[in-house]
Amino acid sequence: MPSEVLNEKKSTNLQRWWVAFIMAIIPVLLVVALRDHPTYISSTNILNLPKINEVFLSRDSIHMNERVELPYSVNGFPGETLNFHIVLTYMPAESSVFWVIPDDCVDNLVVNATKIELPEAAVEHRCDWQQGFRIDLQPYLHEGKNDIDFAIYNKKGKTGLTFEPILK
Repeated sequence: MPSEVLNEKKSTNLQRWWVAFIMAIIPVLLVVALRDHPTYISSTNILNLPKINEVFLSRDSIHMNERVELPYSVNGFPGETLNFHIVLTYMPAESSVFWVIPDDCVDNLVVNATKIELPEAAVEHRCDWQQGFRIDLQPYLHEGKNDIDFAIYNKKGKTGLTFEPILK
């Protein structure tokens, strides 16, 4: 092959590489540049899901009120109860359905000072640490700040909670 053809192929490959690189980096740069902007749209906003603002944990074996992230998992003590206090911002247009995975069992659920009786489908899975259950909290939520409290009982081994808003 003549050297002119080889140089042209190298030049074309280099151009393709630069175009691919620029196309890949532009979205990353936009997210980095806009993520702290007040109008930044997160996946939570796009999907109309409520925002979990804060989560606090107190353990009956260790009295504390520690700020934690969900999902939360820790080595526990048999018979121990973990008390989670979740501060959630809810707007009426957002989904009020949540996926709950307790490790090991939900002993108590309180939303805005109202003790919640789990629906039958949830009762069957209140100790299902692998799949958990869905629950619609719409009757108990109000616009703005909401307080949600879970008491999670640990039978043995790891203990914790997954609590995630999901689409209806």
